[in-house]
Amino acid sequence: MTTVGDLNSANNTASDPTTVLPSIPDLRINKTHAGTFVQGQVNAQYTIGVTNVGTGATTGLVTVTDLLPPAGLTAVGIGGTGWVCDLAVLSCSRADPLAAGANYEPITVTVNVAANAPAVVVNQATVAGGGDTNAANNATADPTTVAASSVNVSVSLAAITLNRATGRMQQLVTLPNNGPNLTSLALAVDALPPAMALFAPDGVTAATAPAGSPYREWGAMPTGTVRAFTLEFVRVAVPTPPVTYNSRLIGPGPR
Repeated sequence: MTTVGDLNSANNTASDPTTVLPSIPDLRINKTHAGTFVQGQVNAQYTIGVTNVGTGATTGLVTVTDLLPPAGLTAVGIGGTGWVCDLAVLSCSRADPLAAGANYEPITVTVNVAANAPAVVVNQATVAGGGDTNAANNATADPTTVAASSVNVSVSLAAITLNRATGRMQQLVTLPNNGPNLTSLALAVDALPPAMALFAPDGVTAATAPAGSPYREWGAMPTGTVRAFTLEFVRVAVPTPPVTYNSRLIGPGPR
């Protein structure tokens, strides 16, 4: 810059060095879960997040891969909005650009916990592609505490009554789950007297337990759930008093 009459030209110029950062994407991955898992639990969930912490948008395909521990967890679902996922290989991909500072929609991984899962399982995940050249933040691990299963199911047998319409004897069986965990449940009826035959409860064909006893089976029972059904017996011979039988729970376990 020059001005008429300016006699000092030494300070008539100025410069402003400006750093121009390259437009480079940098993908960071994280994985979380809520609470403590329980042995035998079904549909436990992990959440995977991907953030672009770089200076430029991603380009090309971005792939997230979930890495389950060798034992304790079985994947039953994986998905997220905008992702194309494959449960068989536990991976999700997408190619839409992710701007600097933005996040992709989260991915949810659903797992079942083995009944003999260890006290701690570590689920890992990785992200790759999109033009990312910084591998330092492309992997994550989520240590997960697994509590031992604990169920408390009781059996209540009402008095045996006679259904005069059918001529059969009936007994109401009530089974409350007092918690704290979910459970699957089977009730076996043992030691029927020779003069008695058991009809299938609630019109459902009675299965045969491993011990050879007729039994009734249910699926998941949340804490506080009560299962109830009516056993029916028919006299196939004149019994010798007293007529007794036993009921027992078999196979309760967290679900």
